[in-house]
Amino acid sequence: MKRLRLAPNSLTCNTLLNALVRHPSTYSISFCRDVFKDAVKLGVNLNTNSFNIMIYGYCLENKFSDALGLVNKMSEFGCTPDNVSYNTILDAFCKKGRLNEARDLLLDMKNRGLLPNWNTYNILVRGYCKMGWLKEAASVMELMTRDNLLPDIWTYNMLIWGLCKEGRMEEAFRLRDEMENLKLLPDVVKYNTLIDGVF
Repeated sequence: MKRLRLAPNSLTCNTLLNALVRHPSTYSISFCRDVFKDAVKLGVNLNTNSFNIMIYGYCLENKFSDALGLVNKMSEFGCTPDNVSYNTILDAFCKKGRLNEARDLLLDMKNRGLLPNWNTYNILVRGYCKMGWLKEAASVMELMTRDNLLPDIWTYNMLIWGLCKEGRMEEAFRLRDEMENLKLLPDVVKYNTLIDGVF
């Protein structure tokens, strides 16, 4: 495109960034940075999606400070972080067991006026359950309800998995009953989890 003197737009840039990030190699993020810088030099109007792709790439490489830096830099480009921006970093923190940082990030998200969505809460429930912090996971479910977001089948599956992992079968079955009362029908994952927990 440069040789033909064709100006790329944000769609061109995002497609290239996404391809590099979704099919990672040793130099993917480095190439992404170069593409991003070139786009800025060429005057491409980068959008929130452009930043979210880069944030995802940095999180894949555990470069959390770079990912957080992009969240703070978005305003310089007339963009604002959205739930995807925050959920991507939250998910990466939770997968690495960095739950205190995830909590701080959630506060930052709320301070910017963004409301957590189902994905946000489910990421936190999964993170807490994986660490065995079931009390915190249950608190997240309560928060969901307070924010008028009813826990979904995925939320219940994760909490039941956490309870089974800790050998708390009675509570797991009680949660399954609660699910059924809410007309959330248990799925194969739920029954396999319960069966594994019993045996």
